[in-house]
Amino acid sequence: MRALVSKFLRKRGRFVSFYSLLTLVLILSTFSFHSKEVFASESLRGIALKEPTHIFESKSVESKSLKSYAKGVILQYQPEDANWYKAVVYLDGKPRKGYIYKNDVETSMKNQANLKGVALKKPTKIYKNASTQSTYWKSYPEGSILHYRTFSKNWYEATVYISGKARTGYVHKSHVEDAVNKQENLRGIGKINPTKVYKNASTSSGAWKSYEEGTVLQYRTFSKNWYEATVYVSGKARTGYIYKGDIEEALSVQTSLNGRALKQPTLVYSKASRNSMPLKSFGKHVNLKFKSFSDNWYEATVIIKGKPRTGYIHVDDVTTKDIVKVTNYNYSFEHMVNTQMKGKPKSDGAGLIPATRQEVEYYANPSNFPKGTIGYYQFLVLSEPVGLNAKEVNEKVLNQNGSLKGQAQAFIDAGREFGINEAYLIAHALHETGNGNSILANGVPVDKNGKVTRDENGNIAKTSRTYKVVYNMYGYGAYDSCPIDCGAEYAFKQGWFSKSASIIGGAGSIYNYIKRGQDTLYKMRWNPENPGYPQYATHVAWAELQTSKIAAIYNTLDNYTLVFDVPKFIAQPGPTEKPIRINFTRSLFSMPSLEGAHEFGDEPIELAPEEPSHPKEEVTPEEPSHPEVTPEEPSNPEEEVTPEEPSNPEEEVTPEEPSNPAGEVTPEEPANPEEEVTPEAPSNPEEEVTPEEPSNPEEEGTPEEPSNSEEAEEDSNTFPIGVYGVIHESINFRSSPSSKDDNNIIGKIPGESKLEIIDMNETWFKIQFDKKEGWVHREDVTLLNLIEVLNEGLHVYAEPYGEIVGELSDTLLAAVLDENDDIVRKDNWYQIYYNGKEAWICGAKDGQQSIKVK
Repeated sequence: MRALVSKFLRKRGRFVSFYSLLTLVLILSTFSFHSKEVFASESLRGIALKEPTHIFESKSVESKSLKSYAKGVILQYQPEDANWYKAVVYLDGKPRKGYIYKNDVETSMKNQANLKGVALKKPTKIYKNASTQSTYWKSYPEGSILHYRTFSKNWYEATVYISGKARTGYVHKSHVEDAVNKQENLRGIGKINPTKVYKNASTSSGAWKSYEEGTVLQYRTFSKNWYEATVYVSGKARTGYIYKGDIEEALSVQTSLNGRALKQPTLVYSKASRNSMPLKSFGKHVNLKFKSFSDNWYEATVIIKGKPRTGYIHVDDVTTKDIVKVTNYNYSFEHMVNTQMKGKPKSDGAGLIPATRQEVEYYANPSNFPKGTIGYYQFLVLSEPVGLNAKEVNEKVLNQNGSLKGQAQAFIDAGREFGINEAYLIAHALHETGNGNSILANGVPVDKNGKVTRDENGNIAKTSRTYKVVYNMYGYGAYDSCPIDCGAEYAFKQGWFSKSASIIGGAGSIYNYIKRGQDTLYKMRWNPENPGYPQYATHVAWAELQTSKIAAIYNTLDNYTLVFDVPKFIAQPGPTEKPIRINFTRSLFSMPSLEGAHEFGDEPIELAPEEPSHPKEEVTPEEPSHPEVTPEEPSNPEEEVTPEEPSNPEEEVTPEEPSNPAGEVTPEEPANPEEEVTPEAPSNPEEEVTPEEPSNPEEEGTPEEPSNSEEAEEDSNTFPIGVYGVIHESINFRSSPSSKDDNNIIGKIPGESKLEIIDMNETWFKIQFDKKEGWVHREDVTLLNLIEVLNEGLHVYAEPYGEIVGELSDTLLAAVLDENDDIVRKDNWYQIYYNGKEAWICGAKDGQQSIKVK
């Protein structure tokens, strides 16, 4: 423009007329108009889509083409109208305005963003033009991480370097997988064996590192199908990629849960894989505490060699809901009622008012006590400990209950040792002691013969004759005619010289009755397995009357899982109306038979033909041989005897003892193991125990194992030689397998001692220590090398895959230990002692199908 004006002035000289200036203004105005029209202020870029793409002379595809471009060429143009863009092309060096049909181009984005992503093609090309038919600047292997910019709907723009020079190229959007804008740190489980961290985001690339199935890995979000991870190779950090299909992602928020074991045994694995080595095992229905982890796994903490270890439980192996079993009985409900009516059932606690048939039909009918009602608790399985929290029970249940205040741990320990529901024991004790306020519950002084000592005024008091103070929390022997003296003497004979001794010892006597199989209140009252005999009460409402205290306890607590056993009879009617006439003048919470009373009926009732008969002289193993007496008024209380101990305590079958392999550690240890809490651990980490272990392991039984035996019969023929274990805290060394009192303690074994185990029963190990033989509780010992053979005909080899030298079936073995007290292994092979020599067995593909490391 400046050159044009200068040329005009030179031609006209110094003097310019008015007409000359007017002419110049008109020329400039015309040029400016065309300039604005041709060089519009809004400029666009886009991709030529046609082959070729035309610049038309007018806004018609039928008009002349001023110029054409190959598919993929980047063009510049401006908006014209709804269907056309306008562009300037140069013909013979002169600008010409033309038009591009909108469907012939793909307009680029105005604001570009920097991105990165995964190359999906083999190879992935950076094209010179935005067309897969054009040539390309460069190509990259599948899985390469590329950097590029947004460009258009279907194309990204990228810069590559060719011979050191920057070149602009284009990559098709479908040829890459975009990375996320903001990465998040995650963790998850390797689902395949092995789970690889690849060098590039492609399963065809090499791997930086690989991990066993079930390993918990940490990584970051990256793209739709890939995670990004950092691994260390030869001490150097490397960025790698994990395929999403190989990972089960962990939950972002974990929740503490309480549940029950469903399998026998239920295993806690070292990794989140059934093919990994178990850290520990628990019996069916054992109460466990764990945390949510992923869709298929829970996370738990167990103690191995005194240290917390993170393990994993499959969600199919536990339940967080109440377990309801329905037991079907092969006879009619009418037959049940007919049989009960022969026993003269009562509608009052004193046994004076006969019950009507309508009353029996109502209270014996399970349909009248559906789930959600208080009466449903009569189906609660009393032989299943719940695993209550001692602190919670003390604060919410026992805090205002006299001598029972602070005794929650004793009830929990009793439940574990004898396999009894703790809430039932608490409810029973609350009833018998008047909520902890009875004289027997607060301690009664007695002399050396168990007789109550009194002062000169006849009041119960400590005197010079006082030998011990006894406690009776369940009212054993406390008859109506002789409640204090008889109850105290009974406690003296049992050695109940502390509150906890009374709670735990009394639970052992209750267990003698529950172990018959009458392990619900309903079964105690009606005994559907053998209706009519033995039954614990005559009052038709006896079972329901006791449920209110149990329900009240559970209503105050959190985080528990219960087991119910609901009976079902043939032709059982639905719910019926409650009878109006029923006498509740006397509560029958306590079980009469536990206080020396006779069971329902003086003799077994003769059953109808469809039931098997029971000889009149038949008695249950626990029945005392002396004449039976009523619970309220014993005819001769001085002859009262304690319930008979089982004749062969070793025949009691308890849930399987948890295995405890030494020192197996999962890859993802707790960040601060010292602060990690085990599923059932108390608040004091020095006493930290496994999910079902009591807080005082020196005195307690295993989680599942009820046992009140005073002696354990030795069976040295079946226990292998050379089995060892270790303890991590000082424990009592006993002359007999019982913790009922301290008279059998022969010494202390210091912590971190290695013991030789020479025998065992369901609850105790017989050991040799310091040249002495004695007994220690199994829960206090970590086994080092005991193996159980699960199958028949397991081959024994001289060497792995070598000569077969024998076979084993359903037996126990001692494994060979190395200098670190670890079992000698080669992959799935275990070295054992066989006929006095070292040999090998194979644990199958997962090491656990044919054997179990105890």
